[in-house]
Amino acid sequence: GGGRGANERLLEISWRPRRALNAAQPYVSARDQTLFTIRRGVAKLRSRLEFSVFRAPRTSFQLLLPPDFVVRELTSPQGKPSYLQRGRQVEVQWPTPRQGLLTVEISAERPSVESESREDSAENGEAKWQLFGAMPVQVRDVDRSGGVFAIAAGPDTAVMFPEVNDKAAASYALLERADLEAFQTARLRPSADASLVRVYRHLGGRGSVSVMQRRLAPQIALGIQALVQVEA
Repeated sequence: GGGRGANERLLEISWRPRRALNAAQPYVSARDQTLFTIRRGVAKLRSRLEFSVFRAPRTSFQLLLPPDFVVRELTSPQGKPSYLQRGRQVEVQWPTPRQGLLTVEISAERPSVESESREDSAENGEAKWQLFGAMPVQVRDVDRSGGVFAIAAGPDTAVMFPEVNDKAAASYALLERADLEAFQTARLRPSADASLVRVYRHLGGRGSVSVMQRRLAPQIALGIQALVQVEA
């Protein structure tokens, strides 16, 4: 007859729905190259950030700029992302989800803190030294990040690096001093009249370095490309 024999077994086959794509969590690493250029009246920042997005796409990233910097331009070879700045925080967003390599280039600036008042200027026309904090652009919502940032000075500005005190030691210890050549291979370059002064490597966007700056008297600025004082 048509019945099952004693040695036959019932085989049951079932299908499970395919796992939704959005169940996978993105894994993102970021590398940045940032250049500070200090000039009379303004400090400029140019940064190139490269995001490698794996497993699942992303639509936005959260960046943290150094204090008082305002974004003047933000571009990407991968489309036209929009951005919104709230204080130091900048949200970069693409209109559609993206995966793979994403690049963002930022130009930002902040007014110099130097005072133009007579009492803050020496008799020879030079201003007093003013403190400036240089730090990398931080990427807040990635799994791994690191990069290099450099400091350059224009011909009308003198810079020096004060001795690291106990208060600043912890933040400074998060940075690794690098040779100037470490930034020569980067895509960013100082302008022809600016001199590269210092280069640092960082992990996770942490750490900062103090820079003393002052504007030079016109007769001094015209005679040299840059006046640089570095610690031994």
